Amino acid sequence: MEYDSSSWSTGNSTTTNSAYRGVSSLGTQTDSLLWGGEPFTSATEHYDGTNWSAESATLGTPGGATGGGGTGTTGLAAARTNPTPGTTTNRATEEFTAAFIGAKTVTSS
Repeated sequence: MEYDSSSWSTGNSTTTNSAYRGVSSLGTQTDSLLWGGEPFTSATEHYDGTNWSAESATLGTPGGATGGGGTGTTGLAAARTNPTPGTTTNRATEEFTAAFIGAKTVTSS
């Protein structure tokens, strides 16, 4: 769905058939990312204001209900529900940039 300050309209669909329950997203209406979700996936997609495209840079750790923030070209994914029943929430933090630099685990001491 897209909002133009006065009404909602249907936009183009994502590239996968996943329901994207518990998906996380960030960005603006013309530059957005979404990632993760259930069924648990590491997929990442980018929206350019018209179309969704699959990113080659995906989450290093799949999961749903991931926290995060940033823009459509730079962001952080933090923690997520774990796809293995009975296990604790994953606390991995990963970063994304348009010029992908890789997934990193941020730890504190």
